[in-house]
Amino acid sequence: MLGADFILNVVINKERKVAGVFTGHHNHAHLAGCDMVCRHSVFPLYQQVDMAITSGAGYPLHATFCQISKALICAKGILKKRGNDSCYP
Repeated sequence: MLGADFILNVVINKERKVAGVFTGHHNHAHLAGCDMVCRHSVFPLYQQVDMAITSGAGYPLHATFCQISKALICAKGILKKRGNDSCYP
């Protein structure tokens, strides 16, 4: 099996334009991209919620059950025991 010595990762914004480019060693570039996304997209949630509305991120990502299930699984951890989850493409 061959290893990866170099990667190029791109983060896109909601307009699908390049928001960041991360290159180099696969671990370092991946984590740098994750850090950028977390700084701009994640906010702390201090308690579980009654309802979560999630998205499959739009076409083409919402086209398969595998992709749409990621949105549902991510919301599971923030819902109260009897909370509701709705997923929209």
